[in-house]
Amino acid sequence: MRRFILSLVAMAAVTVVCTAPVRSATVWMGGDNTTRVQVHDAVSGAAAPFSPLITPTGNTQGLALLGDTVLVALAVGGPDGFGTIRQYDQDGNDLGTWASYTFQAGPRGLTIQPGTGHVLAGDNFRGAAEPEQVSRFNKDTGAFMGTFTSGLAMNRVWDLDYGPDGNLYVNDNAGIHRFNGTTGALMQSNIVTACFGVAFDDAGFMYTVRGEGPASERVSRYLPNGTLVTDSVVSSFTLSNGQVGGETFISDWDFDDSGNMLVILNRSQNRGVHKVRLSDDAYLGLLAAWTSTGQPYSVLFVPEPATLGLLGLGGLMMLRRRR
Repeated sequence: MRRFILSLVAMAAVTVVCTAPVRSATVWMGGDNTTRVQVHDAVSGAAAPFSPLITPTGNTQGLALLGDTVLVALAVGGPDGFGTIRQYDQDGNDLGTWASYTFQAGPRGLTIQPGTGHVLAGDNFRGAAEPEQVSRFNKDTGAFMGTFTSGLAMNRVWDLDYGPDGNLYVNDNAGIHRFNGTTGALMQSNIVTACFGVAFDDAGFMYTVRGEGPASERVSRYLPNGTLVTDSVVSSFTLSNGQVGGETFISDWDFDDSGNMLVILNRSQNRGVHKVRLSDDAYLGLLAAWTSTGQPYSVLFVPEPATLGLLGLGGLMMLRRRR
């Protein structure tokens, strides 16, 4: 009997706590030549109630998830007309300027440094007297921590991302270059040339855009060492619904938590974020159209926040099993 009573007491000690409603996963699209950022449900494509949110200045050149907030890189609007990095919560509320940029026409592209959590941003134009590099900002304060990369004078940094090897890959006008992820020292230049953008999926593959116009522009898949794996994961021709003339531009891409690539088509009548299933490179269609002024340029997948609904020993054991 005593053992049975103790069991009841132990069961009563495990409490279930109600949590706030879970926010759905979202996709953020930043606009070029506009002050709009559109936010959509990552599954249905429906616009969020606060979409589009309005930034103080236009030209969104990059998006990144820092903790539970979204950083938006703006090419203009900072001191002396230089760029800023602005911070928003996931409900679209403007939390103000997170960092003031120190060079002209920047920042372009944002990524988070593994281990430290600091934010790296590409310098798209420092001015005629100084070559472009990558700048680093403190994750807690947004303070400028200095130039991170060294060993290569780059020309117009367009994009950057960390690879599965822990190193930083940077795309400029010449191609994709690899830098030591901790020290910023150059390790290899021109891993891939004549390309635009760089991003890695969870499987460790590297993606970049090659070609120009609907006839040849496509997203290609590589190993981190530059070995071509798939020449065309998806093409501008497919994204633009068969457009054969005029201008198209694949400007950015990200990856959701269901094995899909989210691709921005910047121009054509089919502009917006499109979905491609990476297991077989099947094109799944337009997820969300760009309906604002200007053009979409950047994309960011923001996952559904993790929830902790159980406290006590039973909840902790459940969490350990799920790890």
